[in-house]
Amino acid sequence: MNSSATVDLSLDATASVEPVLPPELERKIFEFGALEHCGSAPTFALVAKRVKDWVEPILYSTIVVSSVADYLKPPLIHRERSKYLKAPHFEKATRYAQNVLLHHYDERLLFEVIRNCHKVENLALWGLGTRSYAHYARIITILPLKILSVDVGRLLRTEDGLFRFCAASFMNLTHLDIINLHDCRNIEDWEEISQLPRLTHLALDFPDAEFIKMVLEDCKVLHILVLFLAQDEEAYQGLDEIRSDVRVIKLSGLLSSTDIWIRGASGGEDFWDKAEVIYSRRILHKGTSCF
Repeated sequence: MNSSATVDLSLDATASVEPVLPPELERKIFEFGALEHCGSAPTFALVAKRVKDWVEPILYSTIVVSSVADYLKPPLIHRERSKYLKAPHFEKATRYAQNVLLHHYDERLLFEVIRNCHKVENLALWGLGTRSYAHYARIITILPLKILSVDVGRLLRTEDGLFRFCAASFMNLTHLDIINLHDCRNIEDWEEISQLPRLTHLALDFPDAEFIKMVLEDCKVLHILVLFLAQDEEAYQGLDEIRSDVRVIKLSGLLSSTDIWIRGASGGEDFWDKAEVIYSRRILHKGTSCF
């Protein structure tokens, strides 16, 4: 009799912890929690298989590999003696990744990361050495990229040293951050940038007057052009013609950093968002130039 009573209590207890919320609502709660509190996502994944399936795409949505910032998120690789080895979840993480920052690391591993990331929409390639990025270009040009931060000249430069921007490879781009423009500022090599149908945001780390005038005139949907502040203000000479253009916004180069990129990829404010705020204020106040 006592045994039977014990069994009944056990069954009642089991029934009391069964899910009582509709699956759609339960999923939204866990997804919201994972988005707002990224550090809790691994714990959520342990709750149940269905919860794991919901939060893993969020958990692995952003990949950062940077030796400069000593940052690995998530920890995709580890070093064993003189070798770098993939973590067990490497394939899963790269499969889900939509935001990827690769910055100063073992080049073979960086290439392996980007080679496995097929859903990337936001990509930053920083400081990957002095050689051509041609092997990256073959992969990058087939990704569904919307946001790109890279040394475009090196990315598209051929092995014989020639560079020419090819619009056909980046037709989905809305945001382009061009690094080291001073190394590839021949206007004729950039003619096809005006053929990007969705390019609304452009950022430059070098204020080349001829290039700036060209993109402002030819890129028909461009509404924000960010110029990162040069240490030498004389670099901005020759830009008098654009002083009244509300689209041109000068920002501190410190806003283009690993921490700020991560913040933006996680839904926070990055330099693009800051530029949007400044642009909106100008429109509200009927135009104020960046100078």
